[in-house]
Amino acid sequence: MTDLKRSAIAAALTFTLVSGLAACDTNDDAKPAEAATSVSPSARPSDKEAKNKNTSESDTDKSPAKSKPSASPSPKGPYKPATPKRPAQNVPVPGPLPEVAKEESKAGQVAFIEHWFKEFNYGLETNKLRLEFWEMTNKSCIYCKMVQRVRKMMEKDGSWNIGGDLIPKKVRPNLKELDNGIYEVHLSISEKPRKRYFPGSPKPVEQFPGGTMHDAFLELRRIDGQWRLEGIYRNAK
Repeated sequence: MTDLKRSAIAAALTFTLVSGLAACDTNDDAKPAEAATSVSPSARPSDKEAKNKNTSESDTDKSPAKSKPSASPSPKGPYKPATPKRPAQNVPVPGPLPEVAKEESKAGQVAFIEHWFKEFNYGLETNKLRLEFWEMTNKSCIYCKMVQRVRKMMEKDGSWNIGGDLIPKKVRPNLKELDNGIYEVHLSISEKPRKRYFPGSPKPVEQFPGGTMHDAFLELRRIDGQWRLEGIYRNAK
C-alpha cells in the first residue's frame, strides 16, 4: 500500500484541536468553510526525508506558561477536571511504556498505540506534550506538528480544553513491513465532544460535537528495538 493516496487527519472531525487548522490533503482540496486558516498540503515524506527524520528539531515543552491559568505538570493533589473557569489540575501522568508495547508483535503494536493515545490525551488536557510523547513519536509527524503549533498558541492565549480525547478503536495490527520500513496499522479514531475556554469567559470560544474517523491509519517504524509513530493519516476518498 506504499502508493496509497491518503491525507493527514484534518478539521473535518476537529482532530486539529482548533478550527484555525484546515485539511492537509495530498489533493489540495481543503475547503475554506472547514477552517479559518489553511495548512499547506503535504504528501508522504520521501525516502530521503525519512532518513533525515532523526535530525528534525525537537519542539517539546522547554518552558512553562508565563502567566494565565495552566494545568499542573504533575499531580500534587486530587485530580480536578477542567471547568469553564479553569483548566484541569493535577492530571494523572500516564504510566511508563509497558514492556509489551516494545515487542515486535501484534500485541506490541496494539499496546504501543493505546499508550501513545494516553500520552496524547494527557497533552490535550494539560497542554503539555511530555518528553515521553516525543520519544514515541517522529518529530516530522505532520499531524503532531500541527497539534504542537496549536498547543503553543493556546499556551500563549491561556485557553484550555474540556473534552476532546482521541480514542483508538478497532485497531488492526499489521506485521508486514513495507520496503521503506513502515508498518501501516488501520483503525478507527473517535473524538469526544470538545470545548475551548478563555480565562474570564464563561462561554466556550469553540465547541465541537466530536465524531469518528473510520478510515484512519498509523505509520509505525521499529527504532532501537521498539515502535515509533511516524504519522497519522486517513485514506483519501
